[in-house]
Amino acid sequence: MFEKLKNTLRTVDMLYVIEEKWDDDYHLMPFRLICDHISLSDLEKAWEMYLLSKPSIVLIHAMIDNSVATEFIKKIRYVNSKCTIIVLTSNKLKEKFSADLNGDIQKLIVHPIGFENLIISLESSIDYDNLYYYINDTLLFEPNSSSLVLEDKRISLTKKETQLLMILLQNRHRIVSYVEIENYVWQNESMSRNTLTSIVRNIRKKSQLKDLIKNFSGQGYQINLQ
Repeated sequence: MFEKLKNTLRTVDMLYVIEEKWDDDYHLMPFRLICDHISLSDLEKAWEMYLLSKPSIVLIHAMIDNSVATEFIKKIRYVNSKCTIIVLTSNKLKEKFSADLNGDIQKLIVHPIGFENLIISLESSIDYDNLYYYINDTLLFEPNSSSLVLEDKRISLTKKETQLLMILLQNRHRIVSYVEIENYVWQNESMSRNTLTSIVRNIRKKSQLKDLIKNFSGQGYQINLQ
């Protein structure tokens, strides 16, 4: 159940914004079951955290006042048209959010809502075709279009370059072994180390980041996010 969502949340960064941050474990524990890269922030520091984590998905819990949340969402939309933004709010504020945001978010969800129903809503709300990954402030990876976006320039990637970046991003906090790479990228084919080295070299060249992918001799590779 929820396999598409789980596979997505294994790789992308998600930011969960609440009105008052007081207990990280309480808020994050359910999401940690399905999301590998999630950050928590209160509304006061939400923009700072957004710039730091550059998430693909932002979930905002706003039950008391919509003005600060609305301002935050509009700041995101000014710089990023692709980020999936979902708002959890009360029946009282739902119409106000709808009027003020005018299509700037993917979904408004009335709270309280059970966790399973929330996950169902999340799964149907995410724009899977436009998921992206920030490598640094100017470089974006778009797996669905098999491309890097460097400032305003789009750079095409081969299928294996895209798959290699995906498995490295999925496991960004550790070294990915040669065997894991072969199984994921080459699947039923045989991988030669020379071919893998060539693909890594091409990604470095296209990204203009010579240290983007680090080699650990005899072990494998790890992505180096800037």
